[in-house]
Amino acid sequence: MLLEDLYFQQLHHIELVEPWRLDNGTPGLLAGAVLLHFEDGVLACWSPLRYGMRPTGTVQGVSVNGVLTSPGYRLSVLPAETGDKRFDLTLLRHTISGHALKDLLGTDTAPRLMLANMVLDDAMITLRLRLGLGQNSTWQLSYLPALDGSISFSPQGHTPIVRTWRVENADSPACWLLPESPYPFVLAGRIWPSAHLNHWPLALRKAWQSQPDSTAYRTILHEALAARFQQHDQLRQRLLAMQLPESVKGLPEGLLLEVVNELRRLFR
Repeated sequence: MLLEDLYFQQLHHIELVEPWRLDNGTPGLLAGAVLLHFEDGVLACWSPLRYGMRPTGTVQGVSVNGVLTSPGYRLSVLPAETGDKRFDLTLLRHTISGHALKDLLGTDTAPRLMLANMVLDDAMITLRLRLGLGQNSTWQLSYLPALDGSISFSPQGHTPIVRTWRVENADSPACWLLPESPYPFVLAGRIWPSAHLNHWPLALRKAWQSQPDSTAYRTILHEALAARFQQHDQLRQRLLAMQLPESVKGLPEGLLLEVVNELRRLFR
């Protein structure tokens, strides 16, 4: 299907895959994928960093200087019956429909897609969707790799703002940064299920417990996280592209930046 196939169709609901919590007062939406469900099709935009090994977005054309242009994210128009199956159904999702959708878009009538075009600005190529909503009808889909490869859906001229953020539990954005995240790796000839203290080899745990105030915890955790990201290519790409959080539960201050610097030296 083509974007033009969705013209004049009613937008039934918006589905966010792995959504972020935005700062209060920030207009728009932010998620790993944004799915716009119309009558006969789904406009799906998703992060290449999160859901595929392709490092770039879907090519949409060629610029005047011959460079391939892309919005940064992957984009596809899917049949309505397959739109829900594009992503792992276990991923956290949030749906906006009915009155909530009208309130978001600022309209009393059913929104319809009147135009979809690619617009080049100073920072990126954004897909702006004009939804026939009168004066406030133009919305844009933009790619924000620094926010864990997120897609933003916001009114034209607005960029969602995340000033500070913390990774505290499995419901936090970028929870894969937590030591206990289940991404196994090999270190010193052993398989570690995670970097959490409970998964350290017994000898290392005992050594740390005998001197809990030493630098051993930081040193071992650094080695464990460096091994995790060296052996998981997609996680490493996400980490190196992102704006680091203010803190990650279980990680000493500054440790994540040390790991990032080491990875940058190894993967120039």
